[in-house]
Amino acid sequence: MIAAVPRGRERFGARRSRAARPAVLIGRRRVADALARRAVRERLVLSLLVVEHLRPIEVADALGISVRQVERTVTAFMSGLRRSLARPASRARTRAVARLDRAA
Repeated sequence: MIAAVPRGRERFGARRSRAARPAVLIGRRRVADALARRAVRERLVLSLLVVEHLRPIEVADALGISVRQVERTVTAFMSGLRRSLARPASRARTRAVARLDRAA
């Protein structure tokens, strides 16, 4: 006889999905906040490259700028994003994550 596979909570209750972990959610929030603080042009160039899968020359043509400006914009975007994310989270946010992790 074949054993039935448990359904619902019994099957997945031992492990929470990665998306449900508070630290992951806060990390995603930090990335979203850091992205929102970047200049519109930087976000536009990056979205054309990453989301639309355009080549730098196509982005340059679409925006009426040089390929070198596209490259500089991406470099500025990434360095600014790294700086934003390198800052430690606030103590209140860190304590909130610790409390949520303990409660889980």
